[in-house]
Amino acid sequence: MASEADTGVPLAADGLYEYRLEQGPVRCHAETGAGICLQGASLLALHHENLAGSRACRETRRLMRAALALYLGSRPLKTREVLRQLAALSPGAAAAR
Repeated sequence: MASEADTGVPLAADGLYEYRLEQGPVRCHAETGAGICLQGASLLALHHENLAGSRACRETRRLMRAALALYLGSRPLKTREVLRQLAALSPGAAAAR
């Protein structure tokens, strides 16, 4: 994810990119509403697993939600339910009740 999907050119931190799901980031010059637009700095932060900035967190959250929606469709994500079930299975869970 450190380079443009269509050209292979490395991402520029100050660039604006449209992220096309299942393809990758493509440089754009203005937000068209057709895709998920992100700053290059946000994409690079995601690539380096360093989401310290609020803008990077906000933009990558939108990207992750769109990616999940593509694969899940209308089905809900059940992360919280699974975590509750795992907690109930842990050895200390019975003593805590």
